[in-house]
Amino acid sequence: MGIPTENKYKMCITLPAKIKKIKNQKIITEEDGRQKEVRGSLIRVKVGDYVILQNNFIVGKITKKEAKEIINLIKK
Repeated sequence: MGIPTENKYKMCITLPAKIKKIKNQKIITEEDGRQKEVRGSLIRVKVGDYVILQNNFIVGKITKKEAKEIINLIKK
């Protein structure tokens, strides 16, 4: 549904992120060319996996094909 703001609704979306590095419980992802550290995951991930983030927390894993499809849809 979204968050009401001045009588309009806004929706949050996320771009897929790629796991770039995992070291000592720190997970570094890359999203749209920018790297950032995420808090962690309840989902088992490895370097090279594509994930969906919510508030810097990994909430899902997707395929490379799905990631590319999402990115292409958002950039249209």
